[in-house]
Amino acid sequence: MSNNLGDALRKAGIDVPKPEPRDRRGEAAGGAPRGQDERPRKDRTTEGRLPRAGAPRQEPAIPAECVFQSYYGEGGTLRREIFIEAAERVARLFNSREGNVRPFALRLFLNRVRAIDRDLRTKACTMDQVRERMYAVRRDAAYQVGRRTLGPVFVEFLTRNLEPALKDEREFHGFVEYFTSVAAYCRQKE
Repeated sequence: MSNNLGDALRKAGIDVPKPEPRDRRGEAAGGAPRGQDERPRKDRTTEGRLPRAGAPRQEPAIPAECVFQSYYGEGGTLRREIFIEAAERVARLFNSREGNVRPFALRLFLNRVRAIDRDLRTKACTMDQVRERMYAVRRDAAYQVGRRTLGPVFVEFLTRNLEPALKDEREFHGFVEYFTSVAAYCRQKE
């Protein structure tokens, strides 16, 4: 008795069409591989794919008004923008399809930054150690972009805010407030 269902049906007198002959690669002779588009590879759409690492981008994703030289205003208090306008705008970028920042990944990095801030406030580490740890956070974010669990816009956010945030303790605390605001707005559904 044959293990092939088609052969068994033919023996029973039931007309079953024979399978198409295949070439060595498993493709049907004279046609495109099953389930694949017949258009040439270069004409197929790349929509939905993330850009390759190292591919040049035409313009930065984080707008200039969302990057600050100081997180504090003229009166010595934190700027309103880091709590509302700039934070909402960055959160919209993170939530977008291009941003591809998933809430669990954002929360993971926010918790790491808050832990660094807590250690700085309790004098468990110096500002030099904060710099070292923040560079490691940025490196780990870049790794997650390579794994496609984070979008490159998150690394750009960290990179563009790293210099002002690491000037001194006060500016670092301002960055933590800004990052916390961004994460809070990311949790909202649009």
